Amino acid sequence: EEAPAEVKPRPARPDSAPQTPKTVKIAATELREPDLWSLSADLPGVSEADLRLDFADGAVTIRAATRQRQYEGTFDLPAGVSEDEVDVSLVNGILDLTVDLPNGAEANL
Repeated sequence: EEAPAEVKPRPARPDSAPQTPKTVKIAATELREPDLWSLSADLPGVSEADLRLDFADGAVTIRAATRQRQYEGTFDLPAGVSEDEVDVSLVNGILDLTVDLPNGAEANL
């Protein structure tokens, strides 16, 4: 009866080593109207679990990370808008932020 052959683990190939995803600056479309402000960003492959929004100093910073990419971008909010006034929607990798502005309010900063 032969002894079982000893199996040695193969060394990992360099191309199989985990790599840090590349950070991509978020490209977004901003719409400013007298009664509405909106921001739409294309974040392919991003789910709600991957997404983080930070509101500070009149701006929102969007961060998202998937296995393939990291996204980051900071965008100014209209003057006087707080975090709880921003409606957030993420559908099929499209992030939409919208704010209803009071009639006559300036959407420009």
